Order: sequence, then structure tokens, then C-alpha cells
Amino acid sequence: MIPELYYLPEMFLNDNKFKFGSMEDDKQVDSVSLPPWAKSPEEFIRISREALESEIVSSQLHEWIDLIFGYKQQGMCMQ
Repeated sequence: MIPELYYLPEMFLNDNKFKFGSMEDDKQVDSVSLPPWAKSPEEFIRISREALESEIVSSQLHEWIDLIFGYKQQGMCMQ
């Protein structure tokens, strides 16, 4: 995910009231809909950072790096 998801709560709010159109049910698209466990963008950022910085993520980070950038990546090989 982009770094802003972990430190910039303002990115989840449509403070400038831009018109983003509407969804299929005619509900207007506005600010980002947060999951039910997050009562505010600040809380969403705080909980997401806690998860990212947790021991389990830290202990498995090398696996993610190998999958995304390393030897576990599949696709065309350049010769």
C-alpha cells in the first residue's frame, strides 16, 4: 500500500466536496467508507500502523519482500 495510508488521515476525507458521481444505487460518492471497526480516519491510521508494526508482520516481512520483489516472483525472465 502507499505510505500515505499509514500517516495521512486527510486522504480519506472529501473536504473540498469534489463531485465523484454516484454509485449504482444512486448514493453519492464522497469520503472513503471506513471499516466498521474504525470510528474515524485517525483511528483507522492508528490501528493500521499498529498492525503493520506488529511482531507477526515484522517476523514475516522477508516473505512478502521475496514474493513481491524476489525469487518467488513469477513472470517473464530477462536474459
